[in-house]
Amino acid sequence: MVKYATVTEKGQITLPVEMRRALKLEPGKKLSITLEGQSISISKPADIDEVRELLRRQMAKRGTGKKPARSGDGWTAHVREAYDG
Repeated sequence: MVKYATVTEKGQITLPVEMRRALKLEPGKKLSITLEGQSISISKPADIDEVRELLRRQMAKRGTGKKPARSGDGWTAHVREAYDG
């Protein structure tokens, strides 16, 4: 989906309603803004509750529900892949 926005005198833009609805953005929600060369990328950061639920489901599926996730066991890479990709 491609839409256009106009930059105001204050440097503000309005996100098109279709995009706000698609990402379920509510007023006050923080967004990640990245400058990449001549492009700006705006994304919705992962919600911590969504990450926790993803981990619970994956742990249950793999039968590791009683072992807490820890650094170096692959969970960090898994979460990054799921939410950065």
